[in-house]
Amino acid sequence: MQLRLLESDFTNAAAARKWIGSTQPDACAVIRRDRADQVRFWRPLPRCEIDLVCGSGAVYELPFHAHEALQLLLPASPLVVMDAHRCVTTVFPGQVHVTRPLELCAAWSVDYTRVNVRVMLLSPTVIEKLREVGAVDERERSPEPSHWVLDDAALHAELATLFDTLRGPLVALGCESRLLACIARIFDPDAMRRRFATEPEACIGSAVARVRDHLRAHPADTVTLDDLAIVARLGKFQLLRAFRRAYGLTPHEYHMQLRLARARRLLAEGRPLSHVTYDAGFADQSHLTRRFKSFFDLTPARYARQVSKPLNSGPRVTAEVYRAAIPVSA
Repeated sequence: MQLRLLESDFTNAAAARKWIGSTQPDACAVIRRDRADQVRFWRPLPRCEIDLVCGSGAVYELPFHAHEALQLLLPASPLVVMDAHRCVTTVFPGQVHVTRPLELCAAWSVDYTRVNVRVMLLSPTVIEKLREVGAVDERERSPEPSHWVLDDAALHAELATLFDTLRGPLVALGCESRLLACIARIFDPDAMRRRFATEPEACIGSAVARVRDHLRAHPADTVTLDDLAIVARLGKFQLLRAFRRAYGLTPHEYHMQLRLARARRLLAEGRPLSHVTYDAGFADQSHLTRRFKSFFDLTPARYARQVSKPLNSGPRVTAEVYRAAIPVSA
């Protein structure tokens, strides 16, 4: 097949999953090969015009694989992508994931259901031709990224429309120029500079803020790390590192502090301990007591008794004391 010239992958899926390790969801490990992913590839244009292979289908997972081509991945629902350095990124609908030629990557569904994906494999010779005419100007960056995500709705819409056009039996002559224009936008030096300059600062900072606000809005709800990764649009481990740098706690620890804060307020209001337990998001009273005592060194019941009445010790200020302080007019 001509596809063999563009694509090389691991045929041993079990070995690929072992290499991915514990970072891949356990549900992916039990997917049987009789539920094999269905992806259909085709070449929409003559190779003499532009060396392009397109693919579409529904997948549960993709083991570690590499292409001798630039890969553009357009998922229809959230898809987790991992590179060879175990850096995990969640790609959302409306985004484009770009992988350089010969770079390893793996992917799997976030919710363990099939994900409809569209793939475009573009030969490196096309990039070289664009560079020769000045349409692509890849300046030196350190380190040079092997994978990145384009959060460009207009570019995604253009690529999706173009992909649907390339699916038909007759392809319009203008598709080649439209595709080359999209590739030039992907490697635009100004856009690349803005993207990689803001990603570790503004983008990650806003992602952490979204997670913080989500936790504050749902202190009593069960929130998993996968849920927070979707909110942040970051990989789970990238989110953990960024959140700990920002707040000194993991998202789970921060969430627990929010629950304890709500429990203290409810106890101070005189709510019954059984109501406080579930209104603050704890599994049962023993869970609340254990967490409360570990942080405050006293039980919730004792805390409730302390805040229910004023301290008995210390001088008591009465009305006579206030009246005595009022100056007497002559």
